[in-house]
Amino acid sequence: MLHLVIPLLLLTTVFYFFIIRARIKKVGFKPKELLSSLCFYVISINCILPMWLNYNGTISWIVNMMLLLLAAYFTKYLKPIKKNNT
Repeated sequence: MLHLVIPLLLLTTVFYFFIIRARIKKVGFKPKELLSSLCFYVISINCILPMWLNYNGTISWIVNMMLLLLAAYFTKYLKPIKKNNT
């Protein structure tokens, strides 16, 4: 299973990099807007690490909760979606 997860993780990392790069070019660089999605991405990586490194899952849970709270905090900096009512 590990041989399937590592390429998938690498592909999503590259994909995420291009999404962030396009957003920076489109809107300009505002790091607080990017922190929420970055925290969610780090949570997904942090869920995989205990399986790979064989360490205690309690540490992973604590880090995930802290990252989840940070992501929730930084959602207030996200721009609202503009709807076109035509």
